[in-house]
Amino acid sequence: MLRIAGASLLGAYLFWNAAWLCCGELAPSLCFGLAGLPGPTTGFTRGLVSLLRGDILESLRYNAFAVPILVLIGTSFVWLAILLMRRRRPLLPSGFYWTWLGLLLLSWFGKLLGSPDYW
Repeated sequence: MLRIAGASLLGAYLFWNAAWLCCGELAPSLCFGLAGLPGPTTGFTRGLVSLLRGDILESLRYNAFAVPILVLIGTSFVWLAILLMRRRRPLLPSGFYWTWLGLLLLSWFGKLLGSPDYW
């Protein structure tokens, strides 16, 4: 049941992005497009770009959790790559799922508490 829900959400996400790309535009956040609210990763890229420019405060305004999310993405990919190289089933341990859930919830609440100018 969980796999079906996950596959359905992935399909909806891919369809959303494809529909916008077919119109020649980049898709807005699915959360923002459907509910008018920012998603937990809204401002992620702009935050990282600001950080690379040395503007730490602006980076935090765009997404205060951009760096922790980037670290977790990298850690997840490395973990899965190691499992694949060992010819094991590529599944993340449950601790990763809870970490992802907690980090994304914190990021989302941070976005909601921040200024809509940075959505």
